[in-house]
Amino acid sequence: MVTKMRIIKDILRNHRIFNSWDIARTAKNKLFISYSSAELGRASRPAHWQVVGMGIVTDRDAHWMNYGNKTFTVYNREEKNPKLQEAIQWVKTTYNIDMADKDPFGAYHPAGTIAKLQELIANKGDN
Repeated sequence: MVTKMRIIKDILRNHRIFNSWDIARTAKNKLFISYSSAELGRASRPAHWQVVGMGIVTDRDAHWMNYGNKTFTVYNREEKNPKLQEAIQWVKTTYNIDMADKDPFGAYHPAGTIAKLQELIANKGDN
């Protein structure tokens, strides 16, 4: 069974949009909030939300593994949504941007991003 999300991702792929970074780049956004699950092994990391800057550093004091992105660490399942809300509030306070749109890959973008993306794709035509 093909899901609605699968169809949306296929349409995006037809327009060379493969991930949240590509969505932000195409919509000309300054930043987005992305989730990374925990990584085990030698370079293990806890799960976390990151405010990813498009050509900007969102945290000048970030650990080198965070690549200059403001990071909100999630230590257990119960913290996932509260940490997302904390990240959204941080973006609102720091940049005065409402992060209201969730993309098919699970990242959050400024309000109006998905509508802008749909308009760009409609104007370009479906390949």
